[in-house]
Amino acid sequence: MNSWRIWDPIYGRIDLTEFEEQLLMLPEVQRLRYVRMCNINSLFITGASEVSRFEHTVGVLHLAREWAGENGLDDVERNDLLAAAVLHDVFTGPFGHSFQYVLEDAGDPEHAFAHEDIARGAKENYYMQIREAAQFSGARFGGPQLLRGRWDEVSAIIDGSAALGPLISGTMDLDNLDNVVRLAYHSGLACREDVSSILRLVRGIKVSEQVECLRVQPKVIEDVIRWQAVRKRLYDFLLLDWGEFAAKAMLTRAVERAVEGGILGTNSWSHTDDEFWNYLEKAAIGDYQDVAELIRRLKCGELYWPMLLASSKNISTYERLSKLQMKNEIANRIEEAVLRPFGMSTQAIFHLILDVGKTQRAVMLDVGEGRQHSVGINSSALLVGVFLARPWSQGAKQLRQAKDALDLVLAETGLGVMRPLEDPMGEQRSTSNDQLLLI
Repeated sequence: MNSWRIWDPIYGRIDLTEFEEQLLMLPEVQRLRYVRMCNINSLFITGASEVSRFEHTVGVLHLAREWAGENGLDDVERNDLLAAAVLHDVFTGPFGHSFQYVLEDAGDPEHAFAHEDIARGAKENYYMQIREAAQFSGARFGGPQLLRGRWDEVSAIIDGSAALGPLISGTMDLDNLDNVVRLAYHSGLACREDVSSILRLVRGIKVSEQVECLRVQPKVIEDVIRWQAVRKRLYDFLLLDWGEFAAKAMLTRAVERAVEGGILGTNSWSHTDDEFWNYLEKAAIGDYQDVAELIRRLKCGELYWPMLLASSKNISTYERLSKLQMKNEIANRIEEAVLRPFGMSTQAIFHLILDVGKTQRAVMLDVGEGRQHSVGINSSALLVGVFLARPWSQGAKQLRQAKDALDLVLAETGLGVMRPLEDPMGEQRSTSNDQLLLI
């Protein structure tokens, strides 16, 4: 009897081969049991707050197995694809993109952190100064040793450069398909037919000769559209909810400050979420004790208060405004020109999220006979948040006046006209829970 079987919350029982067991038991993969899928420990979207990268990895493995079986891969190709499915997230840092984006921006181009490049990572001792440090809970990372002569081929699938690369690294790959339906399921935003639709879609896609494109059977285009709709529902919650926005702003601020102070670096990626928090609480002292206070507040759910939640179409300003120095200058300006005149002496955080292809994602498909077909549209907006360490306490009239002053400060940044964000948990959704339809 095969002792290794997994019960997945959306796919059911998954029986594993010996090779699949070996992949999942790698220390670098087991670490993912303690790293969340979400970029923050969600306070208000409770179902999504504890979903692990390991659970997602099992899901991608299952979809890869489905695709390999449907397309008759030989044993070598099949194992390469399954290994890529399992290892695609091993370089994911604590709290995912909240850590990753700061490290990618902070490092010099030659040695910058790149979570999708596992071949380069292994050559650089997984960004550790000594080889022995590449371990989890005392167990050395073992991917290259397990795969032996196939390591480069698997790495090429993960970074998208191999023939099977679009299945793991593309605009609509197995990773994205599972990611969306899994988080949506746990968040109460997906129904049973959404899961069935994903499985039909996986069985109906082929690798195309077109770069970064998948070939699909016409009958599954409706499943692509359905996946896009699920993605839109999910990302509206993950990006537009004020609690998600505030928590990301606080964690990003803490990581930026820690990198600035040399407390964090590329070798910090191997922390689990809890190790990361605990490390920052202890290591951030002296001039950087504000980092420890931000982490303490996040752990206790003491979120900063949202003074502004808006979107701008001027995405070209992101590169300039997202730099730490510029964000600090804008936050200081807000404190001086907006808060202090009303007797508010508190810290402000100015934070941006670039929503390009996130809440909505267009997919280019090869529909055969040399024809390509684009499905959906790409979202294109800059989400703008201003958060205060203490809630506004000076009355409604004064708040309106302060927001007018805030508009003048932000007008100087080039953001242009901004529209308030809609609450994804508004009245129209208050009685709707799509997850109940899974029964």
